[in-house]
Amino acid sequence: MKLKLSQFTVHLHDYPRSGNHILYNTLTRAMSSIDDKGWHVLSGLPNTSHEPSVQEWLEALVKNGFVVPQDVDEGELYTQRLEKARGNTDHLHVTLSLIQRCNFGCSYCYQGGAQSTHDGSKITAEGVPGGIKTDEILAFLKSQCEVRDVKRLYFTAYGGEPLLNKPALLEIVSAMQTYCQQREIRWSFGMVSNGSLLNRKTVLELKKYGFAQVQITIDGNKETHDASRPWRSVKGEEVSTYDIIMGNLESWAGVIHTDVLCVVSESNIDAAHELIDTLARKGLAKKRIRMKFSPISPTYDDETLEAVTQNFADNPDLLKAELEIIDAITKLQIHAAQRGLIDDLRPRGTWCNVIRANGQNVTITPDGKIYSCALFIGRNEKYDTGHISKNARGGLDNLMKTFSYPDECKRCTYLPICANCRADSLEKTGDILGANSHKARFEVMLPQIIQAHYDLRQQQSN
Repeated sequence: MKLKLSQFTVHLHDYPRSGNHILYNTLTRAMSSIDDKGWHVLSGLPNTSHEPSVQEWLEALVKNGFVVPQDVDEGELYTQRLEKARGNTDHLHVTLSLIQRCNFGCSYCYQGGAQSTHDGSKITAEGVPGGIKTDEILAFLKSQCEVRDVKRLYFTAYGGEPLLNKPALLEIVSAMQTYCQQREIRWSFGMVSNGSLLNRKTVLELKKYGFAQVQITIDGNKETHDASRPWRSVKGEEVSTYDIIMGNLESWAGVIHTDVLCVVSESNIDAAHELIDTLARKGLAKKRIRMKFSPISPTYDDETLEAVTQNFADNPDLLKAELEIIDAITKLQIHAAQRGLIDDLRPRGTWCNVIRANGQNVTITPDGKIYSCALFIGRNEKYDTGHISKNARGGLDNLMKTFSYPDECKRCTYLPICANCRADSLEKTGDILGANSHKARFEVMLPQIIQAHYDLRQQQSN
């Protein structure tokens, strides 16, 4: 059988020393080290030696995805994987915005940038103007579980700040936990919170309903965090939001899994490194605390979207600035891994929730609108996918049924680790169905990640 090097195999030459080469596959996440002789064989494919030892070695590489049959179209196979994922209905991921209000006034929050989404609406038991009732949400969730024959329900409480609507949260998670237990559905309950109201008492209270994971945000050290994530309004003496969150975090550390997200801009890179050292120094790496990093990703309303798209088209310096932030984030990830705050540096394969377009991922706002991604909240109605009161799904879900990976994506080494984010595509190109290559990002990031992962693995084995 003729073989070829997989299009998803990245090779790092002469690392950590001359004559040593690292292979990494973006689909399987496998990594292997080979010498000059091995690289000579691979670079000669499909024509190579038929010696038994060489063939046995190549078969091992096939198992890890580094090498594939010559006639395989890997881009097409990956597209087929997406179609299979679209057909999966036994997992349901629900993100529920309990309230469109927050006690923070973060400078980059979508609720601050799009006024129509910051209206204070919330879900209540009795119903209030602009908000649906808790029993309507419960009826929708149960109907989806039954229609789809769901085997696992992932529920994420979202906002605004979800704990500003704690009564509705408790009612919903209590009822759904009981429902899932009765139906033998695996129930997973997590939250995205700013952390200001999530003290140890609340964590323990929520654990009774299966609360197991939370993501909070700390943007660097005290100075940079308080500047970007201040209180929305303060009465009396101002108290640092950083101090409140850090105190809460230490109080529940070890009780639930916690992701600390740090939103990175050019102004807080050094402070983000300081945060890594602070969390490690406090011993939180041993208490189920892990770190994530993200560039600022604002959600634009329809009035500003066209201008943003035009800026990216006309200003190549925007890509340069973006790559500089990606490089900074990569170095932060490596630092966090070295301090035990990231378990595995290797990027995981993922799909954009919008592309899957089968109702497996839903984000619900307090007024009952359904979105396949929170990044589309507050935009034109064509980007929602319906309402909980209606059985039919439409809008963006219908539009995405015609989506297929552009040819340049199918040929790309980084296809398995590129979510192909449709919100990003819309902002950068003006075309929600179009290609939005992140190849330049991965060319900056991945070689550094491979090297760091290799080094950490070597240290752990010694």
